[in-house]
Amino acid sequence: MIVPGQATVVGSDVTITSPGQFNVFQSVRLTNYTNMVLILTNIDGTSQSQEYLLPLQQMVYPFRNIQKVPTITTLSVGGGINTPPTVLVEWSTDPVSDFLGTYPTTIGAPSGVPYFYVSYLITNFSASVPLYTVIGANPFREQIQLINHYSGDIRWSTERITSSSDWTTKPPITSGTSRTLVSTGAIYLEPVASDTTQVIEVIEQSWDIASVVDQFGIL
Repeated sequence: MIVPGQATVVGSDVTITSPGQFNVFQSVRLTNYTNMVLILTNIDGTSQSQEYLLPLQQMVYPFRNIQKVPTITTLSVGGGINTPPTVLVEWSTDPVSDFLGTYPTTIGAPSGVPYFYVSYLITNFSASVPLYTVIGANPFREQIQLINHYSGDIRWSTERITSSSDWTTKPPITSGTSRTLVSTGAIYLEPVASDTTQVIEVIEQSWDIASVVDQFGIL
């Protein structure tokens, strides 16, 4: 028998609440519909262990002799620990019959029409403090369009940037032009020359929330 559970926000954590006595249920299935990595603490109910549940992933965890209530936090693109959104929690008294299949398993993106997110990024660059802008990975992204409203070129890459030479792997987005990418991975952006008016218009199609944007210094 499968019984829906609750994921209650307590401070900065989400606590997995059993619909009855913990020992009545033999296992719990968690589904990560977010675009973030879930950090599961005490997921076995007996120790201070930590496990990770990737975006669009589903996993079944055994529960017996519960001593510690499990909690969930998320790891953001920038490395910070945040309170996650609602997590789908399903409890089972007979997991062999209820949760058929092999776990972990990847789930599909929601069906229907993706959301459109339109935003404007102001990228910063100077000779003394060169910064690059990162549009974080988003497994729900259908595609993303980058429109250069800056008078100069904008460098871009879908690979992690660690030095200025990494920008040579992709042709730049020239002034007044756009580039459409069908990618769920991170996208790195940097203007070619120093200026304070480098504006990039971003039109993202996503089945869920928009991508997280951050800025980092070049190593």
